[in-house]
Amino acid sequence: MNNNNQSNANRLGGVFLTIGWVIGIALVSLLIHLAFYAPKPASITEIHDGLKITIERSHDAHFRIPGRINGIEVVFLVDTGATTIAVSESVARAAQLPVLNTVITQTAGGQSTGYFTSIENIEIGDAQFEDFSAIIIPDMVGVDVLLGMNFLKNFSIKQDQQHMTLTIHNQT
Repeated sequence: MNNNNQSNANRLGGVFLTIGWVIGIALVSLLIHLAFYAPKPASITEIHDGLKITIERSHDAHFRIPGRINGIEVVFLVDTGATTIAVSESVARAAQLPVLNTVITQTAGGQSTGYFTSIENIEIGDAQFEDFSAIIIPDMVGVDVLLGMNFLKNFSIKQDQQHMTLTIHNQT
């Protein structure tokens, strides 16, 4: 009887040890993910005649920046190849973007059906921009929002190996 209790205690100890290792590895993986893959906040600097936004290149060589659409937190992917701002269906729903006319779009993944919409407010850090047209792409996955040229045309864009700088000058 004593050996049976000892054997059960050893098995139980082994189970708890295994669970502890699994939890530990999961926590380390989460911390690594947050440290390396989370988008870094932009550096926003007021200059004498406008605003300069500096974005650090992410792990996958894209430029991502946290921000807000109509007050909803999103991650923007800067896409100089996109004509228009493209918004995922989940972000559009959360930001209560109106669904307007249907449109056929050409994306990197092929042809897709989308919906014209309008965005009242885009925030990047403390900088706010108003009134942009956009397209809701229902099957867009892995990205919240593509910042297309209808937004980026307001900026002069400079890029080096690790940074992209967007500068907007005050209109006088």
